[in-house]
Amino acid sequence: MGKGRQEWMNTSLLCTKSAWIAKAAPWLASVALATAGVVYGARPAISPAEFCGAPQASHASDTANVTDVTLWAEARMRTCWATYLAAVAAPLVTDHAIRAEVQPLVMDDVPAWNMMRDAAAHGRAPDIMHVDIPTLVEFLRAGYLVPLENCVRTHSEFRNIRADAWATVRMDGHTWGVPMDARADALYFNKVALRRLGWSDARIAALPNMIRDGAWTFDDLRATAREAIQRGIVTPGFGFWPFKGKDGQLYTFYLVQGARAYNPASGKIIINRRALADAFGLRRALLREGVTATFFLGENNQGWTRNVAERDAVLGGRVLFWTAAETEWGNLLAKIPGANAARRLDKRMGVALIPAARPGLAASAAGTFVRMGTAYALTSGAANGGRRRQADACALLAKMSLPAINDLHTSVNGSASVMTAGVPSLTDAQHGYDMHALHDRAWPMPWQAPVTAQMWSHYSGTFWNFTSQSEVDNESNASLAARMVAQLRALLGDQVIVE
Repeated sequence: MGKGRQEWMNTSLLCTKSAWIAKAAPWLASVALATAGVVYGARPAISPAEFCGAPQASHASDTANVTDVTLWAEARMRTCWATYLAAVAAPLVTDHAIRAEVQPLVMDDVPAWNMMRDAAAHGRAPDIMHVDIPTLVEFLRAGYLVPLENCVRTHSEFRNIRADAWATVRMDGHTWGVPMDARADALYFNKVALRRLGWSDARIAALPNMIRDGAWTFDDLRATAREAIQRGIVTPGFGFWPFKGKDGQLYTFYLVQGARAYNPASGKIIINRRALADAFGLRRALLREGVTATFFLGENNQGWTRNVAERDAVLGGRVLFWTAAETEWGNLLAKIPGANAARRLDKRMGVALIPAARPGLAASAAGTFVRMGTAYALTSGAANGGRRRQADACALLAKMSLPAINDLHTSVNGSASVMTAGVPSLTDAQHGYDMHALHDRAWPMPWQAPVTAQMWSHYSGTFWNFTSQSEVDNESNASLAARMVAQLRALLGDQVIVE
């Protein structure tokens, strides 16, 4: 077991056809609306179940032939539907008599994946695990998962999922998971400050599409930020804040150069020397111009520093541009008290793709919308103690792949849908901004490399270390790039391709 507080909520949800199927359709709408009220209401939630407005299913009268299907997922408030989608989907399963037994994991100081890893290693894993892509790769290599080709062929519901989403869970000639969502980094911008600079509302509204098409790049961002600083609209260092944490540096400075991070044909990580040197140059230019604060990139993406930054600087309107996960929109919205919070937030800030580094390179070709998806995976007999419930679990996952059910998660979490034809998000109106429009601008985009967590950690961590070095010494960008390439080769061997 991992360390830290564990909130075990063994909620046995009896979800047989006789108990729920007659009430399923109206319940979907009512619980989604209730969820929106919980997420954005004044009263803070005290558990993932309360936060999600999770169902409290009644027990079926005949349980003699019911099969328990167990599911574990991390359930940190806005991600809580990763757990409870099973409770909504189970009553729609008509060809299997199942009971969905869900266990949300809430960990203070370690990822939920650690608990899953420990359980699988000792034959105590659930039937279904919700994991990120690097963890999925790790688990399949360890023999904890089963391939899903037969499962996917059996149920037509899986056709609702985009083909490029399936590509993230296909490795070694097999399909190892069912994609659930797509996550991304985005550029946020201060509409109030832009208006003070003389931008019209029409120009502000056009900015996301201009960025997508390559008509507004990082050069324009820097020029706008310099003007705002010179005119006293924002203070030095507050023109642009890069995403906090290690991964964000890789996405913000390197991928915007048009570089690739992964070769899907070989399954190897890619590093491009010229793009790497240009990335260091971009970072240094932002510092030299006073647009970004020195060492700001070292801040972690969690904890009190993030809350202070969000409440005081971002929501206070003291930052002009910043990058963060697209899901940050909902997090910011939850911090605004009072009525009409979404409308007020939309008047103050907007969101777009991260711009390309230079003119002539569209954001959609610059790799700036890197997707970090999650998926559901079925465990092997070695991991789950020899249970043979894969067919039952597969039937449950098929119903969880219906757009109306999957959207319960993406609407609340703010992540991108992997559905080929999603349903209108019930929370778009509450968000005050059509997040689906952002996602539509982004397709198709490169996905995060389906490599192990250790490989990705070496890749992003090494970039972070050298980006930090670029702030304190005078070594040339090319020399820094050469040394980083050498270190990556030492760490990853033939798993890295140098361009």
